Amino acid sequence: MLFIARHCKTAWSLENKLQGSMNPPLCKEGRAEALANIPLLAPLNLNRIISSPLRRAIQTARIYANQLHIPVEIHDDLRELHHGAWEGRRLEDLLHSSYALWLKDPSQIPIPGGSETIESAQRRILDATKEITARYPGENILIITHKHIRALLMCAIHKSPIAKFQQYVFDETAPIKITN
Repeated sequence: MLFIARHCKTAWSLENKLQGSMNPPLCKEGRAEALANIPLLAPLNLNRIISSPLRRAIQTARIYANQLHIPVEIHDDLRELHHGAWEGRRLEDLLHSSYALWLKDPSQIPIPGGSETIESAQRRILDATKEITARYPGENILIITHKHIRALLMCAIHKSPIAKFQQYVFDETAPIKITN
């Protein structure tokens, strides 16, 4: 089985800033959140955790792995979108910009200064999950990634158009089962 979860909190999460490809570490609250999630993870009988290469995801994965005594691997294709000019800005401020339109349908609004299209990011996460499941058949795996990448994957799994992306964007860090 394959599960996906968002990394835990950073100082930027608490400040409501868009992180994107920026690389802040977990904050004290994020480390506590990761430890609090262990009871949700233990019953999943995970064999391994595969993480985005960004520090907040790796730190979340390592806390989980240390508590569950399983290995962690890094997979570059699990990284968050590069949000260009929006990165580091407060979400409240961005909601008065093209970001609000992008959230409604990211296939219609390019990220200013971004490095990939939303469609290529969705292909990237789909290809990564297929590769992971093929490499570890029969294993229970937790992927640690980011909220926009998770939303793109959820659109694909539910066969929803990217225009439905916003309904899958949330800050929750609990694991979601995505395959049997």
